[in-house]
Amino acid sequence: MVKTVTRLGVPSIAENLLVSGILLSDVLMLARLENNTVYLAATALTGVAYWRLANIAGCTQIGAGAYVARRWGEGRFADAGRAVAHALALSTAIGVVAAIAVWGVMRALFLLLSGDETVADTAFGYFRFLMVALPVRLALLNVTSCMRAAGDTRTPLVLVLLMLGMNVGLNWLLIFGNLGMPRMLMNGAGLSTALSYGAALAVALFVLFRGVRPRRLISANAGTPVSVGPPSDGEEYDMRLVPSRSGGEDGVLKLDPAGFRLWFPKMTPSILRVSNNSLWEEVLVGVGFLTYLGMLGRFGTEVMAAHGAAVRIESLSYTTGWGISIATATMVGQALGARNVALAKRMFSLNIVLAMTAMGMLGILYCAAPEWLLGWFDLGEKAMVYGSLMMLVLGVQQCFIGSAMVMTGGLRGAGDTFPTVITQLFGVIGMRLGVGWFLAFHLEMGYAGVYWATLLDWMMRTALLGVFVWRGRWKDATV
Repeated sequence: MVKTVTRLGVPSIAENLLVSGILLSDVLMLARLENNTVYLAATALTGVAYWRLANIAGCTQIGAGAYVARRWGEGRFADAGRAVAHALALSTAIGVVAAIAVWGVMRALFLLLSGDETVADTAFGYFRFLMVALPVRLALLNVTSCMRAAGDTRTPLVLVLLMLGMNVGLNWLLIFGNLGMPRMLMNGAGLSTALSYGAALAVALFVLFRGVRPRRLISANAGTPVSVGPPSDGEEYDMRLVPSRSGGEDGVLKLDPAGFRLWFPKMTPSILRVSNNSLWEEVLVGVGFLTYLGMLGRFGTEVMAAHGAAVRIESLSYTTGWGISIATATMVGQALGARNVALAKRMFSLNIVLAMTAMGMLGILYCAAPEWLLGWFDLGEKAMVYGSLMMLVLGVQQCFIGSAMVMTGGLRGAGDTFPTVITQLFGVIGMRLGVGWFLAFHLEMGYAGVYWATLLDWMMRTALLGVFVWRGRWKDATV
């Protein structure tokens, strides 16, 4: 079982590390420009805003991933391939609508959060390119989520390697104006990122049209074998049972052109039902994190710059928890599809220990060497002081983050996403914002109070998720 987690988790960890490297490369290159405090503050705004927007608009990746994992565990490979194409169509349409909806308000939002005209203008110039690429980004998120759900974590890793290489190279050309290219500064970083997303999606579609063959993690009837007749159209079957295999090449995930539709009578409601709770979860997190940024912005540009650097460093540790959570979601979803509940339970326990151990070690590094880590960003003296305290808080909370990420991933893989909404409500809104405001402004702790509230947020989330996993209602979720 540890080998399976390693085979799934290590490529996912590397993938997310490289995704963080894309944003980190933007920040490190922009830090070499004059007046870099403005650029660092702007990247803090755009990074959180775009990440949250992509997760909110791209929440169908949660439902699509759970659907594919369950069908893959049941041995319904043709249905899985049709779901990939369906998720691609849905996410692209949602991306277009979302980009149009937020275009006119983002500059005002950046000004509200930062209180600085220069920072807001700089952030919005970068953000425009990301908005144009949003449909592509969402399509890529959904496609790679389906690949991982089937057990293929290597192809998404290769795609991110391509994106990182392109982004660094284009940044060098467009930020600084090398080799006769225009000197676009932060706008150049935005264009580089958008072009990198487009190239990665093109390669992903090419690979999926040919088909990928993930290694089977568990047999289709690893649990209680129950067989029913094959469905007539790939959708009419009792999802409570483990059916016999039907349609598609055995063990091959291949994009089915018949799935390029915005509605299927059975598949679409199933994906949207799982995704609906994730949507509200991401809305809560998005509102919470933007409000959190607004509270930090009241303490000045140096605090925002320090926060931007600190969270870029912390994103490197998120890769470990995220990779293990992907392995948990895949194994739990496929195990439930194969009626192997015991395996699903073991995945929760094992992966929580792994995530807490790995991320706890990184947390020790954050606490022990904050000045060395922050030194890569050329921060000023005041920002370095702010950032050192931030790194201490981030280090202490790593074990809680790791366990929470694993439990969230497992619940999502099972298709039981309602508990994560409740968790975000109490953690982000209650602790991060409510307690954070009280500490920062009522007790006059300033930016430190805002940051210490994040530790209480993650402690609350970990406790609540533990209760939901222990109660075990996720075992009966249908996808």
